[in-house]
Amino acid sequence: MSTTTGDGSTAPPPAGRPSTSAEAAGAPQGTVVTLSAEQVDVAVHRLPRERVRLRREIHTRQVEVTVTVRREVLRIERLPVEDGGPDGPAGPAHDAPLEITLHEERPVVAVEAVPYERVRIAVDAVPLTSRVDTTTRREVVDVTTEPAHLEHSARRPAGTPSEPPPEGRGPHEHLR
Repeated sequence: MSTTTGDGSTAPPPAGRPSTSAEAAGAPQGTVVTLSAEQVDVAVHRLPRERVRLRREIHTRQVEVTVTVRREVLRIERLPVEDGGPDGPAGPAHDAPLEITLHEERPVVAVEAVPYERVRIAVDAVPLTSRVDTTTRREVVDVTTEPAHLEHSARRPAGTPSEPPPEGRGPHEHLR
């Protein structure tokens, strides 16, 4: 194998080291093959998932409250009158009736809307994991060797199969 010098030219192999078959066969020196492989790049796109509408509803419920109410009733107390009492002697009866107004209490219902709870709306991003499966392709080097046709070697007739590859190596062995 040749070594490359700083100016880009190739120098012969170091002394004591045989040249490679590519060098001996006259293959171009310094040939570089660039291999490519696909990489997986997963991006995340934000898409609308659902719309949520917030609406307030009024639910009615029956409320029963016990209220104490009072009403006035007429109570008559009868006391014996003694002569010379505080009202003096009894005089003739008056024909004018005595009127008294009696009162009662009735519940009065007033309904008023008052705030009872504050609701705060927030959106949280919940992290989830999602598995993505895809297929990628990768280039590999496939080296195929053919026997050299030398004048002094025996020629095979056309259609004769070549020798089987050595044990454990196939004709299209991938180099990695």
